Amino acid sequence: MKTQIASQKHLLSTGVAGLDDILGGGLTPDRVYVVEGEPGTGKTTTGLQFLREGAMCGESVVYITLAESALVGVQQGMLGGNMSTTVDASYLVDNVLMLRYFEHDGEVKQAVSVFKKRGSLHERTIRQFSMSSRGIDVGKVLRGFRGTLTGAPVYLGGAEAPDVAPNSAGLLAAGLCSPLGAEVL
Repeated sequence: MKTQIASQKHLLSTGVAGLDDILGGGLTPDRVYVVEGEPGTGKTTTGLQFLREGAMCGESVVYITLAESALVGVQQGMLGGNMSTTVDASYLVDNVLMLRYFEHDGEVKQAVSVFKKRGSLHERTIRQFSMSSRGIDVGKVLRGFRGTLTGAPVYLGGAEAPDVAPNSAGLLAAGLCSPLGAEVL
């Protein structure tokens, strides 16, 4: 399912086919992207992949990293919880990509979704996300779960968690996981 908008602008590839898919074809130029998630979910790796691909295509790129305390309320505002601040950071940026952990069958796995993207179509799904020495991989849509974005998903059964085999796109060296916070691109 994709969000409908009036027009589709020229989009820039992330260098990872699955990320381009959930982003509705890629990144909208000249926009700020926040990659939000828990420590170790792949925020820095994902952000650096965006920048690497952009630089290889001759684009100007900027990378800003924030500690969790500096990112004001994206997760709280998205989940509708009581806001402890008067500003929700999701109102300040055009695009928010969310990375989450979830547990299935005794394994800790990761998920990715586009929470917000102005200016182009995008998927409204949650997909499995993984990183390896071969790069970033975005797998199939997660089915059979409820509450994945809350960080406390419930497995409803009836669907098998997808197995993700790393692809050859978006090659980045392993070990670039962020210790805290969010990445702003």
